[in-house]
Amino acid sequence: MKNIILYSSKSGNTEKVASSISSELNAIQFNIRNLTDNEMKDFWKNNQADIYWIGSGVYGGCFDKEICKFLDQYLPPDDAPLALFATWLGRGDSANQAFQKLEDQLLNRSQQIKILKPYFTCYGRTLFFRWSHPSSEDLKNAREWAKTLEGKMS
Repeated sequence: MKNIILYSSKSGNTEKVASSISSELNAIQFNIRNLTDNEMKDFWKNNQADIYWIGSGVYGGCFDKEICKFLDQYLPPDDAPLALFATWLGRGDSANQAFQKLEDQLLNRSQQIKILKPYFTCYGRTLFFRWSHPSSEDLKNAREWAKTLEGKMS
């Protein structure tokens, strides 16, 4: 099964989770911040996969604006299964809000997109909080989550 991970990581938290998932699934990973405009334009055509793993940090109850902008401008293929994951500070219901907003954004553009559940979230380290995250336990949980979702698609 071919897996592609597309993520945005400002502080490195989401990148750690993406790399952990990638190692478990032997996936190819892309940080959207490193893609050129031409690579973005042809991303779905040039990177066909059985599952696309989309990850970001949560900022004010939303996924990173770079991921949201990309997914709005370049809609995934209709039959593409998407698995969503995030790192977050742990404030209230902001992670669930972020997942719901992204899901709504995608489904408003195409009802054919398949969003796999459950989502995965773990704490991310910030300047003053959660110094030990994502922890080795968080990364282990991310790998187990990914393997379980992939198994459901086999």
